Amino acid sequence: MPTKKYAICLLLVLSLILSCQDSRQTDKPDNKLRVIATIFPLYDFARNIGGDKVKVSMLLPPATDAHNFELKPNDIIKISKADLFLYVNMEMEHWAYKVIQATSSNTKLLPVETGSGINMLSLTDSDGEDHHSSKFDPHIWLDFNNAQRMADNIATALVKIDPRNSDYYLKNAAEYKNKLAVLDNKFNTGLTGCKSRTILHAGHWAFAYLANKYGLKYYSVYNVSADSEPEPKKSLR
Repeated sequence: MPTKKYAICLLLVLSLILSCQDSRQTDKPDNKLRVIATIFPLYDFARNIGGDKVKVSMLLPPATDAHNFELKPNDIIKISKADLFLYVNMEMEHWAYKVIQATSSNTKLLPVETGSGINMLSLTDSDGEDHHSSKFDPHIWLDFNNAQRMADNIATALVKIDPRNSDYYLKNAAEYKNKLAVLDNKFNTGLTGCKSRTILHAGHWAFAYLANKYGLKYYSVYNVSADSEPEPKKSLR
């Protein structure tokens, strides 16, 4: 993890780099809005809601742990050329504040906390253990009600920066939310006849919202960070 001194130096260097960028590099011949999403769920939300009016890129490479991702100067430069920067919240991407600080001089870039207004589950309350680095579970989109709220937040942001196409974005958002509602209904229906309502997960703690929504018991080998080590003994309560 970079030290505080390193983080400050990084922000200063990036600010200098961004101030020297040729304005021609931000030209958009296709007139599409540039959207940078940190992780795949946000990428998928934005792609469906923005449709052919946006060009969406995913910041984190596949299989990268969003919690411990370390920004590089090129990441900041890439984001600085975008119109929207989408992140979940500071629990998921605690490094997002560095992006916001480094690009604060770019008035055309709108950072969007897509999880704004959503109550997070306490990690201690949800699994009975202290995960040290995080107090709340950030995987909010796995409750489809939360996912719909995130879709609304993205649509609102798109309307804000491109009001001429507001009807288009709102229509796409409504259709996408309807798909999420259909998926929610399939989960409810499919789980009705299950004899066991327990999820044993070999990965890191990520499915508490899904389990909480459908009345399931959930246990994972790892805690909230994918880089954590599993405990020798894990009790199933």
